[in-house]
Amino acid sequence: MTGPATQLLWADQIRQQVEISFDRLTSAILAGTSRYKSLEPAEVTSLLSVVSEHRNKILSVTEASYFLDHWQEPVDRVQRLIHADLRWQTIVESRAARHPRADAVVPVRYMGFDDAKGVRNFRFGRLPSGASTPVYTVQVAVQLLLKHGISFQDGPSMCSAIMANGMAESHQVTDEDCLAFVALRPVRPERKAPRKKAAAEDSV
Repeated sequence: MTGPATQLLWADQIRQQVEISFDRLTSAILAGTSRYKSLEPAEVTSLLSVVSEHRNKILSVTEASYFLDHWQEPVDRVQRLIHADLRWQTIVESRAARHPRADAVVPVRYMGFDDAKGVRNFRFGRLPSGASTPVYTVQVAVQLLLKHGISFQDGPSMCSAIMANGMAESHQVTDEDCLAFVALRPVRPERKAPRKKAAAEDSV
């Protein structure tokens, strides 16, 4: 790994946690636990391929700053990364079609975003889509994301959480929405300060 000596140890620890998080996710998929129940063998193989693809891409990065800037909270972030992948969402929809429930509500699916004058519009909708199918839009001012330290990659997760509390066809994200999302994040461990050299070494 490359970067300043003061970053290398901390970045390597984060990278190890990322690797462990991918290992745990792989084990959960193979065991068919939690949200990975009732998957067909071909779906398990496909999902494992998705996980492996993201894992190799991330762990191949050699810059220490990448892990310090983007992977301070690897446990939840690995799952969010996979669950935001359209291939996983397709698997979920196929499983739901095989096991229909009379009272089941078709889940809302993230459909993408567009930008307009400093505002990112995240779109959600139900499948199958049609002319009469409503599209839900959550509008987030880019300035709000920067203000509260929320990455663009976390935008869909925040908007999904907002919609889970009661959907309207359009919602404009507020400071309160951002603060509620940030409050759900795990507390980051304090970064250890670099060990100072002994005075005797400095005088040599």
